[in-house]
Amino acid sequence: MVAIINYLRNYWKSLSFFIAVVFFLMDMVRLVGNIGYVLYYPFVLVLAVYCLFNKERTSFIYILYIGVCFLSIVLNDIPAFYSIEFRFLAFVLVLLAFSPLVNGRSVALLRLRLLYFVTLLSVVLVFFNFIIFQMGGVSERLMQIYHRTGVYFGTTANNEFATLGAISTMYIITFLVPFFKKLRIWEFGVFLVLLFCCITMMLIASSRTALIGTIVSIVLVAVYASKDNLKQLPFVVAALTAFFVLAFFVFSDSMRGIIEYKQAGDISNVNVRSRESMWETRLDEFKSSPLYGIGFATISNPTKYSQSAGGVIEAGSGWLSVLSQTGILGGVCIIYMLIPNILFLWKNKERSYCFIWLIGLGAIFLVSPISEAYITSVGAVLCCLFWLTISVVDSFRTGLLKSRDLDPFLELRKKAYLNKIKDAVRYRSLHAKH
Repeated sequence: MVAIINYLRNYWKSLSFFIAVVFFLMDMVRLVGNIGYVLYYPFVLVLAVYCLFNKERTSFIYILYIGVCFLSIVLNDIPAFYSIEFRFLAFVLVLLAFSPLVNGRSVALLRLRLLYFVTLLSVVLVFFNFIIFQMGGVSERLMQIYHRTGVYFGTTANNEFATLGAISTMYIITFLVPFFKKLRIWEFGVFLVLLFCCITMMLIASSRTALIGTIVSIVLVAVYASKDNLKQLPFVVAALTAFFVLAFFVFSDSMRGIIEYKQAGDISNVNVRSRESMWETRLDEFKSSPLYGIGFATISNPTKYSQSAGGVIEAGSGWLSVLSQTGILGGVCIIYMLIPNILFLWKNKERSYCFIWLIGLGAIFLVSPISEAYITSVGAVLCCLFWLTISVVDSFRTGLLKSRDLDPFLELRKKAYLNKIKDAVRYRSLHAKH
């Protein structure tokens, strides 16, 4: 707890923290209004310019992906209501600001701190939503939607809340795994309360993908953390089994939306009927134009709302939308972006807090796009976090970052050690004068 507070004290005046606050305000839109969205594009532009002026390297695969997206626009007749020119330009700015398109040591450090602050603030956001929900402060309209469909949107403008719940849950668990022995009893109690609140709100948001992503994240973190001592693995498996069984009974009331509405009361298998038709449509779009897709950030069956709301779409899957919108060319680019970083994370022999945190976060962003299409949704916080996570992992893989750039306890120990040296030097100099 002290380490986190000190980390905030060290960097709260940084550009990273201010951008994280903008993301926080965007996901508090139902309470604070559109101030976050008003600030979003200016801050993305500022960050993109900063990254351009401080770049040390440029990634060819990201330039190629931008070219594929542009090609899919040029070779398709995209309706005017999509405002595709603005969407494409905004997406390029997002890639400049958050992805490894351009990178460098100072850029990588800024992005690392930004990602850490966003995941930390997601805990604050979800906890705040828990308080509002329990105190009956939710608007009547949102509660009607919740009681009718089992879905709770929280303070967000869209269905990002469940994934934010998963991210906040992952943040707490990945912090407890390496540091729980260093925490005081009251600190451990605070983290357990926060963990309960985050899991509760994630389940109330009624996203099976967020739930599955969280489970996968927890399992991978547990296995990764115990890879150096395989004798612990049976105990880890037993502990995880007990945890999930206990969690099912503790949080059964919060799972009402998932069980009753999404699963129709049957939890013996995953019911995908709510997404199946969208997945089939995305596959049909891919089959109709397999090489370069039907067009960047578009779908073939826009609703009347989509046409009147400036091309807002619900594609139903991030991974399938990459294929349907940009075809095999776009899909191959994404694979080349992801595979080296996934292999690096899993094969990495460091068991530091930093890599445990990135394993957990990476697992969520691999599972979540199965049913959430935010990879090219430039106005969504999750779109920025997706590319930001890839960028941070890529920076570690290419040597721009080291785990000591994040680990708060290591940082505190280093500062304490340096302070001891300074005190010793000061003490000797004083005695030398006398």
